[in-house]
Amino acid sequence: MKRLVAVLRLGILIAAVLWFGTSDALPNGSEQVDPTRCTLCDSLGGTSLDWCKWADKSWFGATVVENGRLLLTTSSDNAFSEAKVLSQYRFLGDLSIEVTWEITTGWGTRIAPSSQNPHSDGAVFGLYIDDQTSVQIIRGKDAASETLWVYSSVPGQGAVASIPCTAPSGRFRISRSGAAVTFAYDIGHGWQQLCRTTFTAAPAYVFIRSVSVFASHRFVTAFSGFLVTTGTTDYTTLAWNPVYRPRQDLEVGTVTNTYLLLREWNRFWKTADPLAIMFDNGIRWLRTPVLMTHSTYLKNTPWELWPTLPWRDEYWSCFEYTERLLTEAAGHGFRLSLILNLSDKAAHAGVQDAPAGWRGLSVEETGARLEEYAYETAKYFADRGLAIEDYEIGSEIEWGILNFRPGERIAVPSGIDFTHSLDYMRQSVWSTQAQLLKRAIAGVKRATPVAAITLHVNSLDVNPDIAISFFQTMVALGVEFDHAGISLPYPDTSWSLEHYSSQCWFRRLLSVVNAIAALGKPVVICEGVYASDARGIGGAPMPDYPYSPEGQTAWVRDMLAFVSNTPAITGFYYWCADWFPGVSATESELKVQSYGLFADDREIKPAMAEFRVTLPPG
Repeated sequence: MKRLVAVLRLGILIAAVLWFGTSDALPNGSEQVDPTRCTLCDSLGGTSLDWCKWADKSWFGATVVENGRLLLTTSSDNAFSEAKVLSQYRFLGDLSIEVTWEITTGWGTRIAPSSQNPHSDGAVFGLYIDDQTSVQIIRGKDAASETLWVYSSVPGQGAVASIPCTAPSGRFRISRSGAAVTFAYDIGHGWQQLCRTTFTAAPAYVFIRSVSVFASHRFVTAFSGFLVTTGTTDYTTLAWNPVYRPRQDLEVGTVTNTYLLLREWNRFWKTADPLAIMFDNGIRWLRTPVLMTHSTYLKNTPWELWPTLPWRDEYWSCFEYTERLLTEAAGHGFRLSLILNLSDKAAHAGVQDAPAGWRGLSVEETGARLEEYAYETAKYFADRGLAIEDYEIGSEIEWGILNFRPGERIAVPSGIDFTHSLDYMRQSVWSTQAQLLKRAIAGVKRATPVAAITLHVNSLDVNPDIAISFFQTMVALGVEFDHAGISLPYPDTSWSLEHYSSQCWFRRLLSVVNAIAALGKPVVICEGVYASDARGIGGAPMPDYPYSPEGQTAWVRDMLAFVSNTPAITGFYYWCADWFPGVSATESELKVQSYGLFADDREIKPAMAEFRVTLPPG
């Protein structure tokens, strides 16, 4: 989500937490490090950014290129632009790290003064928790001067140290011991300590950046030699096993509900049964959503006469439609999981609308309604003999539910980007959401005490820390759930899949899974897909998986191997496996047809056959 960061103001704030002067006692470990034996060190001298170690987080026309050095370039086309890379791992405690920098093309351009305090930060090196918790050393300039300074977003700190500096190149070093952070620099005269300040001992990312703030200033800064002298990180090692490992505790299924619509009110699925085909190919769990709606038309019409009714949008995922779908699935032997969509229309990441009659209710009033709804829903399906083993409370809910969301029923303070502010989400959104989820879970448990509960998030393509912190907060607030559900990024989203090799991607995914599983909550991949062709797909394919039937097949094969060999993952659901090319001519639905595992309404794509590894021998 594009946003404008708060303006960093120059100044000197002398506080009790600062100590100035030379630092002969500073560690000289960087000179002793052998980069060839340091897993996390990076010369930054390759031909492309290593996305296993760094993510490009640039904004507003700024660019990041690695070509012999890491080149960060701001833009003159925008008042604000930021070129930035963020480490893909976090330092878990004490550390000592450094980087070499040189400000090159465009730095000499004069910055005109204005009331907006225009300035440029040519070389920046820092530690990052979230947008409200970071600290950094900066070689910068404004309309009046050039400086070397340290800025902290910790309340009460701000610009904590500043000295005049016109050096075009140098080195930065950051050392952390407990919550104390020391900043040092070398601009040709040996290491000097700029300041020491209190930050936090919490796990922190490293970032390197250049930024133009209200200056429309284009310049290029080259970085090299990122060295790690000391530090433990959550960088995850992947022991890759390409062979599927059979597990009785692993749910392998699909999220589906479209085939019923196509069969009853369209011309498809007249000679073949998609449920039977999926079941025979090893997909044995079925997950489907239900809305907070009923249809009188479907309720008062026998199932065999549904095709005589004209299609109405109210049918989709209403109670009666979902009951029939689950009944058919159970008849084939599928085990069942139900998604309570908590809305009278489709709800997912970014769209969580309460039904019309609930929109003015307080949190307490909403909770009471929600508990009764959850109870009545679970009882409705239980009374019809449907053994639903797992209830998913909402779909992709980390940004809030029932309009209790940032910018809707929950205010967002000026300057806060809620997608990157863990404290705001914990205090303002998740504290409210936890109250509602507890009521919904109580309702389900009252009707079906043995059913498992899943909470499902989708922020891996926005900010994985939001996903991890969401589950941490739910556990801390006493929300009783059994499974932590995640959606994998879709190929047409902003996850930049084209930058990840398969091994790099699975290592990144394993890091998130391990962080969640450390809470004692097994992970279920509630949604995952890959495209078999490029129609409707906006993003480039992953290098190891072209958009082709062969590429989709390889992705499914590797995903099944990964989940089966990762004990912390207890479920994998392929989204909309029943779709196929030709279902719809709507442009927005072309991608779903590409994701589907059928070639048409009779034949499967090769990727479907990969699920047969889950079948018992013979």
